[in-house]
Amino acid sequence: MFFFLIITFVDSLPKHNMDSQKAQYDAGQISGQTREKTNKLIEKADKNTQHVKDNVQQGGQQMLAKAHGAAEGAKDATGINK
Repeated sequence: MFFFLIITFVDSLPKHNMDSQKAQYDAGQISGQTREKTNKLIEKADKNTQHVKDNVQQGGQQMLAKAHGAAEGAKDATGINK
């Protein structure tokens, strides 16, 4: 009986070890996939941020040009520009 228990215990060890290795492998795969998805989201956010920044800068330049044009128009209308 004692011999049977030892054999049963020894037979269960490799299976447990394989389960542990598979769990570690799966955890590594999930970690790598999560890291990859996170990097893609960060890249996408960076691109979107740059796009918004460019649009705001362009809008600001257009506003300045319009304000300058309006100021020149006011100067012309009042005779200050002559």
